[in-house]
Amino acid sequence: MRHHVPILAAVVSSLVLCAVPARAQPQIFPDGVPWIVTPAFGQAGEGRSNVSGATCIGAVTARPVCLVVNDSARFAQFFSISGQTIGSGPLVGISGTVPPSRLTGTPNMEGAAHDDRFFYVGTSKDRPSIPPQVDTDFLVARFEPNINSTPPAPPATIPGLEISDRFRTALTAGLPVPGLTNQTIDRANSDIQGIAITPSASARGRGVVNLGFRNPVIGGKAFIVSEDVATVFASSGAFTPTVTPVALGTDVGIRDLATVNEGILILGASNRSVQQRHSLFLLQTDGQLKPLADLVEPTDRTAEALLVLRDDPEFYLVLLMFDGVANGGPLQYVVPR
Repeated sequence: MRHHVPILAAVVSSLVLCAVPARAQPQIFPDGVPWIVTPAFGQAGEGRSNVSGATCIGAVTARPVCLVVNDSARFAQFFSISGQTIGSGPLVGISGTVPPSRLTGTPNMEGAAHDDRFFYVGTSKDRPSIPPQVDTDFLVARFEPNINSTPPAPPATIPGLEISDRFRTALTAGLPVPGLTNQTIDRANSDIQGIAITPSASARGRGVVNLGFRNPVIGGKAFIVSEDVATVFASSGAFTPTVTPVALGTDVGIRDLATVNEGILILGASNRSVQQRHSLFLLQTDGQLKPLADLVEPTDRTAEALLVLRDDPEFYLVLLMFDGVANGGPLQYVVPR
């Protein structure tokens, strides 16, 4: 998503960078532009401190319609952006018919994405402390936002919600890791934390669903698993997703994905510890991985939502939101390209 915000001061301050010759990758800090969320996210405190993904549908000149998800409630939430203010909106019930039963537990929603018509939500494995009534692991849901009507209050389901369990089925069988014999990505070792929709070269669908995995990390490589949108939401037929290794570093997994003009932005961080630095990479449309920046601060919390505010020929203006911090604690960064 791209969105106009006042950025001149931010660009000037954040492009005073400390280069790291060994990695040819700048270290950057938050640019100091304050963001606020009002009113607070969530419902009666639920979901407020568990932001795990955000995305916006909207052209540069239009008022965007945005969605934030969390990993501890049955609802997502609409929001809007005005300047540096995030205005939280109606809650969105994420439940619905899932073969062979209903999604009535607490889905561990870890990512949000969009194309020009739908919002998409990806779940990972459920937390052991929140037992689901049914299996809500590794699902992809989508729905069309209706900005002219208020969705019914949760736990009611937003109208038109579709849920696919085809990635879950593939993970149950195990997905072979390219170039490594007897190594698979499966339900036991998987942890999904990002989703992005990219254009498709195929005539079969509207685009491609890309899932970013925090785990497993094998040989310094994390993984993106991809399949055409039409195939993901088909009720039958072949389902053979592509597995793309991305060399982010030792014990570095994917924390979020975001679509940009040149490919997919990847937010990378430790697949183990909360005490960490985050890094940004660009997976280009030609398949090449380009390191962009190390985010020096903060190191005491986990960024799980990557929102692109501006996709400029010289830089990306991005907003990070953090798990375990009220309202995601949004911080803005200017990232040189």
